[in-house]
Amino acid sequence: MHRKRMWYCAISFVMFLLIGGPSLPAQSLLWKIEGKDLPAPSYLFGTIHAICPADAVLGDAVLSAVDSTAQIALELDLDDERLLVEVGRLSFLPGDSTLKDLYTEEDFARLDRWIQDSVGVSIQPMLAFRPLWLVGLLMNKILGCKATSYEQLFMAIARKQGKEVIGIESPEEQMQAFSSIPLREQAAMVLEMVDHADSTRAEFQRLAEAYTRQDLDLLRTLV
Repeated sequence: MHRKRMWYCAISFVMFLLIGGPSLPAQSLLWKIEGKDLPAPSYLFGTIHAICPADAVLGDAVLSAVDSTAQIALELDLDDERLLVEVGRLSFLPGDSTLKDLYTEEDFARLDRWIQDSVGVSIQPMLAFRPLWLVGLLMNKILGCKATSYEQLFMAIARKQGKEVIGIESPEEQMQAFSSIPLREQAAMVLEMVDHADSTRAEFQRLAEAYTRQDLDLLRTLV
């Protein structure tokens, strides 16, 4: 249950709103949306939120689609200056509660020790954050690299080409998906990553490899 939720959160989508575009292979992360009542086709591209830079490759079909794009729609408008403020506001635990309230004393000490030994920072400055925000902190250690995302790649292209970027969801809507997971379950997800780091790394590698191969059947099974 915990890992299924975690992998589900790793998969995302980017929509390109286009003026025409290329044909696509049958097995692809890029899908064309068209119909007789639509003035122009759009494209939907499945992304993965965290992946090693060496594995983050945009194929010719995707690049061709982006080149003919009028605007790019991400889950969130990452170019919105208000985004960091809103996401930051929504990332805190309710009231005066802290991460210590979600773990036993022994589990919290183990988590803090692992983060200090493996990531090189103390958990103390992050006590007021929701547990799932620790996943981002742990991801580089799990992946064995400094993770990047396809959203970052698309943002860089949009800036270079002067394209408009819009958000499909508001920060509040995005956070609702995370908030629907009970806090203690979030805490258990993080602790499971720590206690089973090797198997978590292997599972995520399997997910990343399936994504890179564009193996939609395996991705569907894993998610």
